[in-house]
Amino acid sequence: MKIAALYARVSSVKQQLNENIASQISAIQEYAHQHDYQISPQHIYQDDGYSGARLDRPALDRLRDAVARVMQWRRMKEESESDANHRAVPVADDRQSKFEEPKIRRRARLEAVAT
Repeated sequence: MKIAALYARVSSVKQQLNENIASQISAIQEYAHQHDYQISPQHIYQDDGYSGARLDRPALDRLRDAVARVMQWRRMKEESESDANHRAVPVADDRQSKFEEPKIRRRARLEAVAT
């Protein structure tokens, strides 16, 4: 199941009285359920009485902040995993590079001197 957030807004008192925001939330939750999305109650953001022409809406701001936190967490996780993959060196490879490379170089020098 995929995690999702929901944002709903109504701008007028008439829309608020008709419980239009509740019908929006219900429709989005139904769609999410049908398409294997999980929307937790803390991921429902709703602004009552805010015009869509304004971008400074409290619930929309909280949604943006939540998305920014998730994106930051994902970047940190990917960087951490990438760093771990680059640092992981098998012990056998490490020993080979320390002890066998000089022997190979010495052999090459001895062969060059012998010819």
